[in-house]
Amino acid sequence: MTSNWNDEIPQSQSSFKNDKRIIKTVSLTAPSGAANRAVGSMPLYKQLKQKNPEFNTLDFRIMQYREFF
Repeated sequence: MTSNWNDEIPQSQSSFKNDKRIIKTVSLTAPSGAANRAVGSMPLYKQLKQKNPEFNTLDFRIMQYREFF
């Protein structure tokens, strides 16, 4: 199973009347215990964890955040 982590992140775009800007919003995983459980259940996380047993939920979040920050 191969998946792009970016496919799992909810994203949307908005534009406003009389404004040429397009605002892109991204929902990233929160740094919380509940989010750790959610990340741990994601197929991509499980795949990465299987390849590297030292990979953890923080590594997964950093991988997600890096593109946007």
